[in-house]
Amino acid sequence: MTAIEPVTAADLDELLPLMRGYCEFYGTDPRDEALLDLSRWLIEHPEDGVQTIARDDDGHAVGFATTYWTWRTMHAARIAVLEDVFV
Repeated sequence: MTAIEPVTAADLDELLPLMRGYCEFYGTDPRDEALLDLSRWLIEHPEDGVQTIARDDDGHAVGFATTYWTWRTMHAARIAVLEDVFV
């Protein structure tokens, strides 16, 4: 059974290679520190969005997702936009 949990500061060392793989897949190359800054921001500001990390049965990080909150006028409500998914 895979566990999916919000990213914490303790997850950043395992999250970075996953984010790097995601960026390489899309042909982009942001600095590692910029990627970590993004994750730290979301940890400290969950009102802006959240990253989740997926772990296999042995506890190894195998994927992540990033969700941002925004507003949708036609629903007059705040919605979640799933921006990144990588496994």
